[in-house]
Amino acid sequence: MEKGDDKAAFGWLSKSVQLNPKMPFGHATLAALHAHAGDMAAANRHAEELARLAPWLDLDKMMQRLVGSSQKGHEPKRLITGLQKVFAPGGPRVTQK
Repeated sequence: MEKGDDKAAFGWLSKSVQLNPKMPFGHATLAALHAHAGDMAAANRHAEELARLAPWLDLDKMMQRLVGSSQKGHEPKRLITGLQKVFAPGGPRVTQK
């Protein structure tokens, strides 16, 4: 995703979620990638699945994990931007249940 090859990213991430459908970060990453592609309906579907699997996992917690596990200056910028599009308060995503 960070290299800008969205087609390859969709393939790898879709396969990952297919093999492990209960992995919250897989759904979060696919939501972010769909948001970059402008497909907010698909982004919202993955966001809803994330909310079902891990209702405690919000944007702040995802950002802490991503930034905390990245070397300074090498944060996954496209992933962060996509997550913000989907999960920011007041964003297009429907409210978590």
